[in-house]
Amino acid sequence: MAKVFIIDNYSHGIKYDRRWEYFQEDVRRWGYEVKMVEGIRDKRINLYPILNNAVVSENLGHLLFRNEIQDGDIILFPNARDQLASYLHEYRLETNLKIHLIGFWHDGVYNINGELRNKILGGSRISKLKWNTALESMLINSYDYNLISSTSNYNRFFSTYGIKNRENIFQVKTPFSRTTEMIESFIKDEGHVKDELIVMNSRKNSPQDEQIFKYIQSDFPQYTFLKFDDWEFTETEYYRLLSKAKILILTNRADANPYNVYEAMVLGCIPIIPDIPIYENVFNDRWKYDELLITPPGLNFLRNKENLYEKIRSSDEYLLYLKDDVEELERNHYNSSDFETLFNNIKIENESSN
Repeated sequence: MAKVFIIDNYSHGIKYDRRWEYFQEDVRRWGYEVKMVEGIRDKRINLYPILNNAVVSENLGHLLFRNEIQDGDIILFPNARDQLASYLHEYRLETNLKIHLIGFWHDGVYNINGELRNKILGGSRISKLKWNTALESMLINSYDYNLISSTSNYNRFFSTYGIKNRENIFQVKTPFSRTTEMIESFIKDEGHVKDELIVMNSRKNSPQDEQIFKYIQSDFPQYTFLKFDDWEFTETEYYRLLSKAKILILTNRADANPYNVYEAMVLGCIPIIPDIPIYENVFNDRWKYDELLITPPGLNFLRNKENLYEKIRSSDEYLLYLKDDVEELERNHYNSSDFETLFNNIKIENESSN
């Protein structure tokens, strides 16, 4: 039986690897053995990306040394932007180890609204992107399968790296079929009793977002407000908070993966989000406000705030659409069916080569 090794290398926000732990059960159902190649479990540790990469590399090295990784096995990188993939590709070329490398892309310089480009690389300063573009191009060529979940990012992927051969690049659904079950495990003792609570997720160190927060707070005194970036939450605290909140407002102009919005909707939160490209083909327009509101200068918000305020006032009416939209999101964007097809095709390929 072929094995799937999942690299524990995702380092953003609430621990992403819990969802991949649930994903493992799907993979076992498809007829594979599964092993998580673990890194550092506490994602909040200082210098996490560097230290985690070292720990994952050591654990992966032990598996290779003990010959636990064999021909036909799959190694899946939940965060495809990982130089370890290039080392592993070089290793298999030198040793003729016939393994399948899969990279799941959720952010990179191709994502004009992604956190990597906008926060780390300085947004439009293209000269800073050259080294990262070269790195990511190398990684793309290291993987047998490059997987992307967003239509807007899929289209930009090719133009960013000058890719002409599309044979190893695929658009897929985010492979989390059991989101509701996972979330319920955190809040089973809490239920879904809603408070008059609005939670906001904004850009860190943004005076404009801070001012927007104050405007909304002042204009809706009947609500209690909480900003995510003012606190650190455990997974349990995070989901319990969303289970009590009525509304989630995002004022970010960058997002690597809109999965957090989907989670909030599963927990009964009305999402009020900007119409940035990554949300374009995922969420219904009813949840979106004009991005102009959060575009400098601050007068843009004051002149156009009714576009957002109307959604807050009508939140009870929007609840009528929430259940159907969550089901549509699960059907079209958040399930593991595309991964199942890919893994089954790999299994057929393995059998034909034996």
